Amino acid sequence: MKDWQSYINFPIIKENFNRQSNCGLLVVTIAFNNLKTIDLQNKFLKKYLSDDYVYLIVDNSNNSSVSSRIRSYCRDNNISYLRPFFRLYRNASKSHGSALNFIYRSFVKKSTFSYFGFIDHDLYPVKNTSVVKYLTKQPVYGALQERAEKWYLWAGFCFFVKDYLDDKLIDFSPPQADVLDTGGMNYYSLYVGLDKSSLMFPNHKYLKICEGGSVQESNVEFADDWLHTFNASGWLNFTNTTEREKAVSKILDDLLK
Repeated sequence: MKDWQSYINFPIIKENFNRQSNCGLLVVTIAFNNLKTIDLQNKFLKKYLSDDYVYLIVDNSNNSSVSSRIRSYCRDNNISYLRPFFRLYRNASKSHGSALNFIYRSFVKKSTFSYFGFIDHDLYPVKNTSVVKYLTKQPVYGALQERAEKWYLWAGFCFFVKDYLDDKLIDFSPPQADVLDTGGMNYYSLYVGLDKSSLMFPNHKYLKICEGGSVQESNVEFADDWLHTFNASGWLNFTNTTEREKAVSKILDDLLK
């Protein structure tokens, strides 16, 4: 909570943003130094997400030139855009978690949306799909992560019934004492009170697209109707970047036809 108080009064750039909306669903993407993925994600959401939604980009970039281009793109395409100015962590998970906490506490909690969710900037719906159809039956929906007896939704694919979270201490930071990643802190206030066996989660499968030394380097990941292409922020040091980018581009181009 101390970190939250340290950046609550920092200035914010806003474009096309209004927390009062008649749309039922707010889809939030944390952008980081990559305009291409935002452009692709916008196109895929328009093509395949059937829910009535507002698309919000929260720009966590540390490259001011790329950030400026993302802002211009959002302005030109009538996409909601926020750029908060607060200290970025060197640790990717902590930086991601702080951005999620900022948008949830400053804007989502005060909004009129019935549902909201966070998706990674390299996650795309690739078939006609709806997340609201799940949220009318259960309070959370997204990619299940399990660590021993603990579980949580991956912060890159997690959706919620907003009112269900109102009386809970929500914190998307990665716990310092556990092996849980971004979003894992919510196990203690949110997920521990839910019956995991009664919930629906997307099914996961990998598709090998090239040779590589790790699962992320050689594959893309499907979560039912969604595709995750990995490493759009460049945190991982892939050795096959050119080959992999060509393979990913071909898959995405074919899916947008």
